[in-house]
Amino acid sequence: MYRHSFKLFQTGLIIFAYILATFADGMLSVRTDPEGIEVWLDDQFVGDSPIVDKKLKPGRYSLKLVDPIQHSSTIEEIFIQDGETTVIEKTIKSKFGTLKINSVPEGAQVYISSDLGNTPVSNNFMNPGKYRIELRHPNKLYKSVMEDVTIPRGESVTISKTFEKRKILDGKAKLRLLLGAGSAGGFVWAII
Repeated sequence: MYRHSFKLFQTGLIIFAYILATFADGMLSVRTDPEGIEVWLDDQFVGDSPIVDKKLKPGRYSLKLVDPIQHSSTIEEIFIQDGETTVIEKTIKSKFGTLKINSVPEGAQVYISSDLGNTPVSNNFMNPGKYRIELRHPNKLYKSVMEDVTIPRGESVTISKTFEKRKILDGKAKLRLLLGAGSAGGFVWAII
């Protein structure tokens, strides 16, 4: 009788463990690139990514990822299974582009429609499109540089420019110098 009761108790424990496993919570992990994206489940804020092993009841959920910097979001339906971990990995493509500008020598002023700063300069929130960039070095011995650039959505563009020195005497300057010297020489001869 004792053996029969013990066998019955063991069977009951196995059934109870099976029932617990059957109705166990599931887990959710959310990784995003970039990190820091808001994670919402059925309009309830869960936290900022990354979310690791968040316990949830099995079932369907509406997962919303919100980028607070770009004011954009994405929504999808997910299913949490009992006793399993659901992993969501998303890359949130920026609606902006990145522009990085370097120059040799450094310290050049960068202009698009206004002054962006001095090189090296970087802007991570450029609206996608075409731009004409002008680089002006404060040392007037260097020629200004113009560059047309297209900035795609979600991508980075790097411009590196080396300034050329202006020739101290270009062709016109030499001609003016010769004409001026000739005039001065003629004036001196006229006086003598």
